[in-house]
Amino acid sequence: MSKKPTASHKETTKLVKEHASLLRRWQEIEAEAGRVLQSMATFASRLAVIDAAQSFEDSLKPIDLPALAQKHLAELERLGGCVVGQLEELDRVVEGLQRVLEKALEVIRRPRWDPSIAGGRSPMSPCEMVTWAAQLTEMCVLEVWRKRVIVEAVSGLGCGSAEKIVEVDRVVGCAKDAAGLWPLASSESFVDVDFLDRALATIELIL
Repeated sequence: MSKKPTASHKETTKLVKEHASLLRRWQEIEAEAGRVLQSMATFASRLAVIDAAQSFEDSLKPIDLPALAQKHLAELERLGGCVVGQLEELDRVVEGLQRVLEKALEVIRRPRWDPSIAGGRSPMSPCEMVTWAAQLTEMCVLEVWRKRVIVEAVSGLGCGSAEKIVEVDRVVGCAKDAAGLWPLASSESFVDVDFLDRALATIELIL
C-alpha cells in the first residue's frame, strides 16, 4: 500500500538515490582496477619469456634483453601504483556509502511516521530500500577488505634487477592470481553480483 509521501519519505528516497549513484561509481572503479590487473598479468608473463630468453642471448643479439626487462619492470611498478590508487578510491566510495546509509537510518528511526509503508510512486517502502542499501554497503566493505589483500600481494612486483629478475615465477604467479581473483564474479568475492545488479536496476527504475 502506498500513500502520499511525507518529508521523511522524500528524504529517504534522495539518500537511496545518492547511495545507488555511489554504488555505480564503485562498480566503475572496481572494473577499471580489474583491467589494470589484467595488464599487470600480461607484462609479468612477458617477463617470464624475457628471463628464459637470457639463456639464449647470443642468438638474440639485436634485442637488448636487460633493457626490455627494465621496461616491463617499470610498467609493472607503474600499474601497481595505479591499482593502489584505485583501491584508495574504492575505500573513499565505501566511506561515502556508509555515511549515506547512516543518514538514511537516522531518517528511518524518526518518530511520527511509518517507514514500512511506501510513499509516492515507489512500490518499495523506505525500510525495504534502506535494508537493501545496508546489505549492499556491507558487501562492498568486505569486498574492499578482500581486494586490499590482493593488492598487497602484487605491490612491489616491479622491483628487481633487469639483469636477473628475482623470483620470476612468483612475480608471474602473483600477477595472474591477482587478475583472476579480483573480479566481483570470482567465487571468492563477497559481492552477490546478481543482487547488486538487480537492486541497482530496481532502485533506478522506481525512483
